[in-house]
Amino acid sequence: MASLGGDDHIAALAALVMAAPSGRETIEFFISDTDNAEVRVRDGRVESFRRSGERGVGVRLVDAGRVGYAWTTSLSVGAVDEALRLARRNAQLGARVGAGSVPSGSGIIDHESLFDERFRSVSDDDRVAMALEQERAVRSLRNVVGLDYCSYQDSISRTTVVNSLGLTSSATRSQCSLDVLVIGDVESTSNQTGHGYMKARSAQDLRPDAVARMAGQELDFFDAPAGQVPSGPTVAVFSPRIVSVILGHIGRALAADTTGRASFLSCAEGEVPVPSSLLLVEDRTNPEAAGALPFDAEGVRTAPLRLYGSGAVTRKLVAGTAVRNSYKSPPTPGTRALWLQSDPAPAEDFWSGISDGVMVMSAPDPFSGFNLTTGAFSFGFSGRRIMNGRLGSVVRNIGISGTLQGLLASCRTANDRVWPLKGHAGCTMLIPGLVVSSASDIA
Repeated sequence: MASLGGDDHIAALAALVMAAPSGRETIEFFISDTDNAEVRVRDGRVESFRRSGERGVGVRLVDAGRVGYAWTTSLSVGAVDEALRLARRNAQLGARVGAGSVPSGSGIIDHESLFDERFRSVSDDDRVAMALEQERAVRSLRNVVGLDYCSYQDSISRTTVVNSLGLTSSATRSQCSLDVLVIGDVESTSNQTGHGYMKARSAQDLRPDAVARMAGQELDFFDAPAGQVPSGPTVAVFSPRIVSVILGHIGRALAADTTGRASFLSCAEGEVPVPSSLLLVEDRTNPEAAGALPFDAEGVRTAPLRLYGSGAVTRKLVAGTAVRNSYKSPPTPGTRALWLQSDPAPAEDFWSGISDGVMVMSAPDPFSGFNLTTGAFSFGFSGRRIMNGRLGSVVRNIGISGTLQGLLASCRTANDRVWPLKGHAGCTMLIPGLVVSSASDIA
């Protein structure tokens, strides 16, 4: 983290942004500096070792409702000054978009809560050793016959937002992770995959044995005879992995609704028929979330934001929920750390009351098949049939469909919330009234 390593550089940019405005202008600098490392191993050897980084400054200028944006990959004061000149010109050429401005406030400085000092002592040899230890752990599983990938990854990043209204927010984050996808020979197929992962603020807290157990448990889940499920209405139980993806789609609908675009939530505030026990919360203050940060993409302090509660949509995305894809794009409303619960109970209690249903464990492409305008969804999955409160045969290439409105209105969740390497929290979720279609019906 060369140019952004010290607070003196941030102070210089803060002085520039405070001195730069003329007239009614307000100016914001978004500064990002990230270093990444990834090691992949196979058969006891390093398959690849990659380093990457992203550094840059995004400059947003607002003048009488006109917004200009520009960016630079250099962190020098001179380059930022040139980007400011371009942003000013872009604002002059742009159409009025309203009376928008950059936020004011005291900002927040945090270089401790999301950063582990031990990270600095992790060497390249340590990275390779951790990946190799992970491979040895998964190779020892009884039914593993191959390896799709086995990797160790880490990153250190510093994010800073400075604006001309006096707000300065800066935070440093570290993250290390193990990620493995094994191929197993189980009763239902000889080509079943099992996924395991773990993340921490420093490599010393990673446990390859626990990651191997996670991958092995997924293989064991599919170690049963193959079967089929009749088409028609059913009770479905979604795995935490599927629920995490669904929350991503709901988050995009909330962002669309906040900015006036059509979504299945449009014109429904206060009227969405959801149970009073349901909570949907955006919480970037949770350090377990991949999107955890003490401030949003505009530098505004984050806090848990209840989006659903008391049986209705209670709030749209507001200040403190801005997101950016990178320094190359301006901020927009969005979600980074959603979690959901409704009448939570132990996951094992879900099975006891289901006479005939399905457990949706994985999906080949869960990111498609969702219509955020209507709320309808349909995707293929693999999982297990549930018969008389017990897991039965393995089912594959089954379609399942429903609506997000119906899901929110009738779901129950288990108290087994987990945070994946990326995205929103997942949990086991029960949803009645969905429709499954067998492979023959899909064909």
